[in-house]
Amino acid sequence: MNRTIEHKSRLLIDTPFTGKCSWYPPLVVFIACMTIYMFTLAPTVTGEDSGELIAAAYGKGVAHPPGYPLWTMLAALAIKIIPLGSVAYRANLLSALLASASAAVLCQILRRFFSIRAVVAVLGSICFACGRHLWSQAVIAEVYTLHVLLATLVIYIALIWRQSNENRYLYIIAFLVGLALSNHHLAVLLGPLLVLFVLVQQPRVFVSPKVVISCLVFLALGLLPYIYLPLAARQAPYMNWGSPDNWQSFLDHVFRRQYADDSMHAARSLHRMLGHLGIFWDWNCQQYSIAGIPLILAGIVFLARKNRAMLYITGGFFLMHSVVLSEILNFPFQRQDLFCTRVFMLPGYIITAIWLCVGCQHVGEEIQTFIRTRGLNKLICYFPMIALTSVVILTNYSQNNMRHYYYAADHADNILDFLEKDAIIIPSGDHNTFPVIYRHYVEGVRPDVIIADKYGYIEYDLYSSMPNAPKRISTRQQREEIEAHLIRSSQRPVYYTVKPRLDLLPEYRAVSYGMLFRICKADQELTFDELPRYDYRNLNDADSATDHAATVILSDYHFHLASNALRQNQVELAMNHIDQAATLSEGLKEEMNNLGTLLAEFGLNEQAQWFYEEAARLGSNYLTPRWNLAYILKAEGQIVRAIQVFNDLANLEPEDYRIFGELGFLLYQHGDIELAIEKWGKSLSLNPDQPQIIEALAGIELITEKPI
Repeated sequence: MNRTIEHKSRLLIDTPFTGKCSWYPPLVVFIACMTIYMFTLAPTVTGEDSGELIAAAYGKGVAHPPGYPLWTMLAALAIKIIPLGSVAYRANLLSALLASASAAVLCQILRRFFSIRAVVAVLGSICFACGRHLWSQAVIAEVYTLHVLLATLVIYIALIWRQSNENRYLYIIAFLVGLALSNHHLAVLLGPLLVLFVLVQQPRVFVSPKVVISCLVFLALGLLPYIYLPLAARQAPYMNWGSPDNWQSFLDHVFRRQYADDSMHAARSLHRMLGHLGIFWDWNCQQYSIAGIPLILAGIVFLARKNRAMLYITGGFFLMHSVVLSEILNFPFQRQDLFCTRVFMLPGYIITAIWLCVGCQHVGEEIQTFIRTRGLNKLICYFPMIALTSVVILTNYSQNNMRHYYYAADHADNILDFLEKDAIIIPSGDHNTFPVIYRHYVEGVRPDVIIADKYGYIEYDLYSSMPNAPKRISTRQQREEIEAHLIRSSQRPVYYTVKPRLDLLPEYRAVSYGMLFRICKADQELTFDELPRYDYRNLNDADSATDHAATVILSDYHFHLASNALRQNQVELAMNHIDQAATLSEGLKEEMNNLGTLLAEFGLNEQAQWFYEEAARLGSNYLTPRWNLAYILKAEGQIVRAIQVFNDLANLEPEDYRIFGELGFLLYQHGDIELAIEKWGKSLSLNPDQPQIIEALAGIELITEKPI
C-alpha cells in the first residue's frame, strides 16, 4: 500500500477528531436529495396512513395510537407555511425535507468520524436517501422520515460525546431521545443502546447524580409534545382517535391499547427467527440492490481490522434495529404485515450505509493501489461508489416515482361520488378509509356524507341515543349491536365497504353494487338507473409507481367490473375480473372475503367457498369469512363441514351465543340430539332470551317425555 493510502486508512483508527468538517458536502447532499424527492413527490394523498395523518395535522386533531404528537405539530406547521400545492403535497414535502436532512447528517457522520472522502460521503448519503424503503417514505406523508432523522442525530451527537466527554452532549442526546419517543415508539430501542454505550465509554457517569438527573430532566422535556394530545382532544377536532382527553384514555392511547397485537405473543422458534432474518436480508438487498451487499461486508471487514470500537458501536445499533427488533415484533409472514413492518427497520439502514461507504472507500483505494495509473487514480477510487449509487437510483426510481400517483385520491372520489345524498359509510381497510377522510374533511368533497368509522370503531355521537350505550366499544358483539341500532334508527342510507353480518337485523340485507354494499330492507328491491362507473387516472399510466395500496385499489376496481358483469349475466367476463382481483390481492384476507361475498350473492357458492376458506386461512382470528363459509355450507346441505366451521368459530369466540345456537340446530339436524342440547344450553347461558331455542328444547322434551 502506498504512503498516501496508508495515511488515509489510518484515519479510520480510533483517534480523537481535531479538525473541522466542511459544511459543503452535507449541503450538497441535502440539495441533491431534495431535488430527487421533489421530482418524485406524490401530488396528493396516498395510501398507508397518509390521509388520516394529514387530516389530523390539518385539523389539529389526534392521529392513531400513539398519536405521533411531534409529527402532527410539525405537519400542521408545514401545511400552514408552505405555499405550494395541495394540503397533502405540503405534508408530503415535509417528509422529503426530513429525509434529506437525515442524509445530510449521515454525510457529516461519515466525514467526521470515519474520515470518508467528500465524494464518497456525498454519494453514499445520496445512496442511503435513495434506498427503496427510505425513498418510499420520503415522497408521502408519513412519520418515519422524522424517526430516521432523530435516530441519525442521536448517533451523531453520541459520537461527538464519545470524543469530547462533555456532559452537555449527554443532555442533548436525552432530549433527542425524548423527542423521538414523542414521534414513534420504536425510539425506545435507543434507550438500552445508549445506556450500554455510555457504560462502556464512561461508567463514572452513572455515579454522578447531577448528570443522571439532568439527563432525565432533558428526556422529560423531549416528551413534552405528548401534552398536545389531551389539549387537542378537548377541542373535539374532526380527527380525535381515542379521544385522549382524560388520564385513562390518554394512557390507553399512548400505549396503543386499542390494538391487540397477537403476533408478538405467537410462538417463537429458531425457524421463525431465521425466517425474520431472511426477510431482513431481502429488505437490505432491496435497499441498496444486491450489488451493495459485498461492499457492506467489505466495510465490516475493514472496520474489524482497523477500528473495532466503531464496529462494535455500529454493530450494536444495527443488531438492535434488526435482529432484536424482529424478535420483539415477531411479525407474521403475510403480505400486509410485511408491508407494514418494512419501515420499522429504517434506522438499521443508517448503519449499513456507513459500512457501505467504508467498504466503497476501502475497495476503491485497493483498486487504486493495484492499478497505479496516474490521471485515473481519483476516478478509479470513486468508481465503486459512483456505480452503486447509480444502480440504486435507477433500480428504485420506478418503485418510488409517485409524481403521477392518484390511485388513493381517485379511489376516495369514486367511493364518495357513488354514495347517495346524506349517506352514512362504514368503511373497512386503510385504503377505503384514510383517503376518503382526507378528501371529505380536508378538501371538502361530499360534506353531506358521514364517515361513521374513522378509527376502527363507531363514534359515540352516532349511537349515543342507544339504550345503555357503551362509551367505549370493547367487543365485536357490542359493535354489531351499535351498527344495528345505527341502521334502524338512522333515516340515512347506509353503506359498507365490506359486507357486514346482519344477524341482529333479519329484516335487512346487504346488496353489493360496484365496490360497496348498500343496506336495505329484506323485501326492498334496489333499482339503479345505470351500472356504476369508476374512473382512475393511473389505469393506463405505465410511469406511475404501484405500491401496496395501489394494488389493493386496483383489486377493488376489478371487483367493481366483476360486479357489473354479473349483473349483466356475463359470468365468464366476471370470473376473469375476479381472477385479476385475486392475483392483485393475494395474501389479503379482507379482499378474499369480499370476492367470496360477491360470488355468493350471485349463487356461485362453490367458487365462493374457496375464497372464504382462503380468507380464513390468511386470518387465523378473522371471523367474518368463517361465518360466511358456515352459512354457505349450511345452505348447501354440507352439515358436517358446517359443524366443523362453527366449532372453529366457537374456539375463537367462546362468548358469542349465536355460534352455539347455530351449532345446536346443525347437530340436531345431523341427529346428535344430546350434543345439540348441550350447545343450546351453552347458548342460553350466554343469552337466555332466545325463544327459538327454548321452543326447540320444549319440542324435544315433549317427544322424548324426558325433562331437559
